[in-house]
Amino acid sequence: VLNTIADISSEPLELSFHIMNFLSLYCHLFFISLQLLFGFFNLQIKSSIILVVPFKLCVHFLDLIFHCLDIIFTWLNLLLQFSNLVVQDKFEFLELLVLLLQIIDPLFFVLDSFVTFLNFFLQS
Repeated sequence: VLNTIADISSEPLELSFHIMNFLSLYCHLFFISLQLLFGFFNLQIKSSIILVVPFKLCVHFLDLIFHCLDIIFTWLNLLLQFSNLVVQDKFEFLELLVLLLQIIDPLFFVLDSFVTFLNFFLQS
């Protein structure tokens, strides 16, 4: 009789134990599925990062190429400005020579006239 009473009184405990065990297994299954889902997202994030890193390297490499081209064009611009300065300086020098010749040409004309007048005077 005591055995039967002990069995009857322990049945609700066993039932609650089985319910708790089932709920525990259900929660464990839920957490495992969440862990698998987060693992999948983590794998996708890592694969995205694997794709982003070479893309960033390509962008930095292109940036380096453009900076090198910028340095080349800067040197080319400096050379052209220097040649422009030299040409402008030579042009100003030629303008100065033209002005000097314009001043000296009448002087030569007067001297030539004077020589011609002197020659005419000496022949007469």
